[in-house]
Amino acid sequence: MHSSLQLAPWLMGLYVAALIAASLIRTREIRSSSVQLLRAFFPNWKFFEDLGTLPTLSWRSGAGEDSLGPWCSPARLRPDALRFLFNPEGNLRLALGSLLQHLEADLHATDECDPEALEKATSYRLVRNWVEAEIRAAAAPSPELPGLHYQFRVVGVQPGSSSPEKDAELMLLSPVYTFGAKETVSS
Repeated sequence: MHSSLQLAPWLMGLYVAALIAASLIRTREIRSSSVQLLRAFFPNWKFFEDLGTLPTLSWRSGAGEDSLGPWCSPARLRPDALRFLFNPEGNLRLALGSLLQHLEADLHATDECDPEALEKATSYRLVRNWVEAEIRAAAAPSPELPGLHYQFRVVGVQPGSSSPEKDAELMLLSPVYTFGAKETVSS
């Protein structure tokens, strides 16, 4: 007669073996545009894959295309004991990091002969909106945004690099955009 205590180690071993087997299985990508709209609900959960470069975002803005300022990045969050319990800013940063990973995947999936296809991608448009929101927040007291030019880039950085600026790999450099310019993007 087997008791449940004698079966527990076998069940635990079977569970661990199933987890290892599931982590080794490669998943396939679904390229449907309607499914791509639901990606916000499914973060990029690539825990068991090789740790590669991390995409980071920076932007610059100025009065004209030739007078863009220095590259800016999102401000780092300061450690706070309250963030351990309530951390909406940290959750937003994780979601935006996942968005950059989706943009990187879209960049690799896009044909190099058709750069406009990348600009139509949902991830690209969301990153562009993110950059515009960051610029608006930085210029909050000044309403001089219409006509302001801006550009953004996504750079791959190796985790733990001693000099991230020097070791950075340019993944994407956007064209220069203008605030307030009406642009139509067809789906």
